[in-house]
Amino acid sequence: LTEQHRIVEILDQADALRKKRAEANAKTTRILPALFYKMFGDPATNQKKWEMVSLGEVTANTRNGIYKPAEFYGSGIGILKMFNIQNGELDLSRIDRIQVTQDEYETYCLLPGDILVNRVNTPELVGKCAVITEDVGKAVFESKNIRLRLLTGRACPEYITTYLNTPHGHSLLARGVKHAIGMATINNADLSTTPVMLPDLSLQVKWAEFVHNFRNMQKHRDTAAKKLSLTFSNLLHRAFSGKLTKRWREAHMKELFSEMEHHTKALSR
Repeated sequence: LTEQHRIVEILDQADALRKKRAEANAKTTRILPALFYKMFGDPATNQKKWEMVSLGEVTANTRNGIYKPAEFYGSGIGILKMFNIQNGELDLSRIDRIQVTQDEYETYCLLPGDILVNRVNTPELVGKCAVITEDVGKAVFESKNIRLRLLTGRACPEYITTYLNTPHGHSLLARGVKHAIGMATINNADLSTTPVMLPDLSLQVKWAEFVHNFRNMQKHRDTAAKKLSLTFSNLLHRAFSGKLTKRWREAHMKELFSEMEHHTKALSR
C-alpha cells in the first residue's frame, strides 16, 4: 500500500502538470483576438474610422483548387484540404498526397503569403481561412478551397486572415453563402465583394510580425505539451512494469518489510 500511494503521488503530480499546460494553452488562444481588437478596434463598429474597401480591391487574383480522381491520390506532392484549416491557422499534422503535372502545379501551387479560404463546408465553418507558411513546402490545394493572393502594397495576409476570421468578418463573408443539403458554399465573387476594414499598411505589417512571433511561441508550447504527454505515458508504463518506484522501493525496504509482516499477521487471524 505504501508503494501504491507513492505511485499515485507521482502520477498525480505529472497529471497536474498536464492540466496546467492545457489551461495555459487555453488562455494563450485568447491573446491574438484580444490584441487584434486593441490595435484595430471592433470591426463591427470601426470606431477608429479605418478605410473600408472591398476585398477585391486588395486582391491580385483568386482561384478554385484542383480536382482529380481518386487514383491520383496517395503519392506525389502535398495537397491541402479543408481539414488543414483550423482556428485561423494551418494544421499540418496530416497532409495528403497527389500526383500532378508541372502545368497543374504551376496553376494550383501554394506560396508563402497566399491565403487559403474554405469554400465548401457547414454554414458555421465555410469561409474559414489561413495564411500559407514556409512550413507547407511544395504543395497544391483541393477544389473545396480558394487560393487568394493579395496586392502586397495594399494589404498583409496575416491581417486580412485575422479580420475574416473575426465574427464580424465571417458574417460579411457569409452574406453570399449558398445553401444545399446541409452544406454551404461561397465563390470568388463573394470574396471579392466582402467589405474589409483596411488600416494603415505599417500597422498591418506590425500585426504580421506579432503573429509570426506568436506562432513561433506556439510551436514551443506545443512541443512542451507533447513532452508532458509522453512523460505521463512513460510514467504509466513504468508504474505497471515495476520500474517507477524501483529506487524508492530499494531505499525503503525496511519500511516495506514491516508493512508486509503487518498484513501477513492480519490475514492469519
